[in-house]
Amino acid sequence: MRRSLLFLLALFCLPMLGLALSSPASGAQGSFVQNLPIISVSLPPVAAASGPEYGVNFISAAEQPADGRQYQNGVSTGADWNRWPVYWFNIELSPGGFNWSTQDRVVLDDIAHGLRTDAILLGTPGFYQTEPALFFAPQPDQPAGNLSLTAPQAATPQGLYDPIFTDGTDVPGPGKQINSNNRWARFVFLAVNRYRPGGVLAQTHNWPAGVGVTHWEMWNEPDLDIFWNGSLPDFARLQKVGYLAAKQADSNAQVIFGALANNFQKLTYYNDVMALYDGDPLAASFGYFHDILATHSYFYAWQSWYHVFRAGNTLRSRGLDKPIWLNETGVPAWNDYPGPVWDPHSGLRATTQEQAHYTIQTAFYALYAGADAIFYFQLYDGCGNQPQGTNFP
Repeated sequence: MRRSLLFLLALFCLPMLGLALSSPASGAQGSFVQNLPIISVSLPPVAAASGPEYGVNFISAAEQPADGRQYQNGVSTGADWNRWPVYWFNIELSPGGFNWSTQDRVVLDDIAHGLRTDAILLGTPGFYQTEPALFFAPQPDQPAGNLSLTAPQAATPQGLYDPIFTDGTDVPGPGKQINSNNRWARFVFLAVNRYRPGGVLAQTHNWPAGVGVTHWEMWNEPDLDIFWNGSLPDFARLQKVGYLAAKQADSNAQVIFGALANNFQKLTYYNDVMALYDGDPLAASFGYFHDILATHSYFYAWQSWYHVFRAGNTLRSRGLDKPIWLNETGVPAWNDYPGPVWDPHSGLRATTQEQAHYTIQTAFYALYAGADAIFYFQLYDGCGNQPQGTNFP
């Protein structure tokens, strides 16, 4: 909160400073009052304000856990959140066989370092895919990195349209059991129940009340084929099933709509999903199956305002008021030796100075549009933005 208030105060003061510097100097033509009267005004105490949440992607992740130094670097940015993927295909290694050990470690480390977790649930195991898996090959100048989000193109899991609960309905209720034939519902329920406050890991480690993972993101960038090759109704169903299964495991869970890439070919994706929910008899009673809308913005800072504003319009048109998170934004640097060093004219990259400017500008635009959280992508450039044959951190 303090960071955001200081940031906004500085932005407010800059125009005032400009006016002062541009005012006529002593002896210049025209009247100029040099000694203004001092006016004393009693102001009421400043009420505690709630500022936007601040997080960083990939401070740590299950596939490449951070050491103490990396965690300290993440925390030193002022971040309160670590956003990372919980890959289904790396947990359910055979039908019904779950291994949570690497995810347990990162959840424990996040909590030990005072970080909250934005957990992204995604990645259908091959044995549950409804069609053969396809992967998009990396571009020649962008080798695949260890800390980039990935998911098989064939994403729609088997059983997605089966009832969520064993009573043959999708309606949650006390004591109801998850239908194991709905593979996605079972995975979401197990993940949330394991890491929630009071859940399996909390009981094992005697966490205090309220400690655990509370925020769950249903997939990532479903408007990009590299993450979701199913239909729009398929994703709407996945979001709905994930929401209801998560709430069955933890009624206080905050469920995030699968963050949007804002693919220019599918700019209306969120509104199109919401239009499907308009006709769902359960939608109004269950918050249109999400508590938070997440969106992404890269390269052009002003688009952070645009994407947050559009999402707000979609909500307002239905009389809904939900937090909007910009939980990926950033631009890779090309001149940060011994890290990635590229041709200065390479596309969609910036100098470190431009990167710093972008970070301020994207935050300003997002806040101006009403964003409730800003997450920078990412702590280290582990996405392969470097020449092949190198392996800089």
